[in-house]
Amino acid sequence: MGLRLAALASAALAFAAAGCASSHAKPAGIASDWPPVGRACLNGAGDCVALVARAMTRRYDPLAAACDHDAPFALMYLRVTQRVDREERSFAARRYLAELDAVFARLYFVAYDAWRSDRRGAVPAAWRIAFEAADRRRVSGIGDLLLGMNAHISRDLPFAVAALGLPPAELATRRRAFERVNAVLERAATPIVREASRRFDPTISSFSLPVLSATPQTFGAVLAGWRDAALQDAERLLHAGSRAQRAAVAQRIDQTAAARAALIAAATSRVPYSRAGKARDAYCRSR
Repeated sequence: MGLRLAALASAALAFAAAGCASSHAKPAGIASDWPPVGRACLNGAGDCVALVARAMTRRYDPLAAACDHDAPFALMYLRVTQRVDREERSFAARRYLAELDAVFARLYFVAYDAWRSDRRGAVPAAWRIAFEAADRRRVSGIGDLLLGMNAHISRDLPFAVAALGLPPAELATRRRAFERVNAVLERAATPIVREASRRFDPTISSFSLPVLSATPQTFGAVLAGWRDAALQDAERLLHAGSRAQRAAVAQRIDQTAAARAALIAAATSRVPYSRAGKARDAYCRSR
């Protein structure tokens, strides 16, 4: 599948340290023909996000068919990406967003593929918690969904943003584009939660997690808040004055995402063969 996740994160940090001046430069260490999105995504071409969505679909379809516990997150990520693909053509920074979408998605692809091929040492802690909970059916449907969103937003997104840089001349435009994606996510969250509930676990649409201030009505806002925090973490990576400082920021990002993952897992835990666990499995079989 190409670079391991740790190598890609290191490349992202190196790229940020070099002070990326162009939104269309290739992130350091990423081959010009890296699968599954191809050369188009290295220059922000118009079909980039659609190619990313296709790569997501190839992973999502077998998960959905098996009612796999990784499926709720895969569904949400796919639907949000499809929504961005429909709307990003109106964004002033659409070429930047296309590249960011590809680099961001690759972090998930590499983590997912590393876990599935039993190369678990290459998987960041937040993703390990999410994937292990799904494999062992330890959490509710909303737990699976939140664990995936946390790992990808809180852990991966800062590195993806840092990989492409935030040059001063484009800072305001890129921040506005980031905010517009937040708005897309907030609008899309409710229908996606309903679809995930209908397809995988009916309790997804009726959850309440006071520890995260999260309900079906506030779900999109919670995720947008995580994205805002990820942008701030990306800026800290870019502003770090030395390799040691960047490493310290990167470590805090990993630790914060892992700590939130542990909190989510505890708040949404279930015994696989409990009444709730059996009900979810029976619902999947019936669908």
